[in-house]
Amino acid sequence: MQTTLHQTQGFVLMIHGLNLKPAKMLSLSHELSAMNFSVLNVELSGHRAESDWTKVSRSQWLSEIKTAYENLKSQAGLSPLFLVGYSLGAVLAMDLMQQDSSVQFQKAILLSPPLEVHTMTHLIEILGLIPTLKIPSLAPKEYRFHDGTSMRAYKALFQSIKAIHNGDFQRLNIPTTVMMDPKDELVSFPKLKKLIRDRQLSRWTIVPVSNQGSTLAKTYHHLMVDSASAGKTQWQAMLKTIQTSFQTTSYKSEENRC
Repeated sequence: MQTTLHQTQGFVLMIHGLNLKPAKMLSLSHELSAMNFSVLNVELSGHRAESDWTKVSRSQWLSEIKTAYENLKSQAGLSPLFLVGYSLGAVLAMDLMQQDSSVQFQKAILLSPPLEVHTMTHLIEILGLIPTLKIPSLAPKEYRFHDGTSMRAYKALFQSIKAIHNGDFQRLNIPTTVMMDPKDELVSFPKLKKLIRDRQLSRWTIVPVSNQGSTLAKTYHHLMVDSASAGKTQWQAMLKTIQTSFQTTSYKSEENRC
């Protein structure tokens, strides 16, 4: 875990995506630090040199996030706690919030959260019957931690998605801004909008963004974690959205936490 601490407007727990190099979230961490937020970056098992990619699990990841949350909360005191989760990180955070009432954030930013995926993506669940199989990654080489994603990792992701859908979503209805490209290869934009409506997530706002200005050799619409992947203009707009979201509420005490 990497933490940036200073006199702060709030504390941010940041969780990376599946098979993404955790260091690729540092660009956003530095931007938030410049906005006077303190940030703790979580590095999940399977995304560190010493951890086994083929033995990861949902329970392991949730435990790691809970430990990080407790660490950040102990430092925050009466300061507000915020969440930034990209892809897998967004799903795991929502999963933990739903099952553990002690995990509370004032506000959340979810980047490309796979709470509703395209039909074709569900084929990966079927392939999960072959546990030794690895799915080649679509992400650019400089962003992915491994060349392929283990079926154990995908299994953990789908378990978290299923657990969220089996819940009542009540604890998840905190002020939340979702940002994703409607052309996302993994997440279904229409299905996600319907989920927000059907589950009465009245405090959620979905913001469509486009990374057509990406400077990467090949555009991957699910990937939006820095200026290169999102495009300079879109990235600046995303940063402004995050800053506005986190700064619109005054916090007087710890009791104000949702």
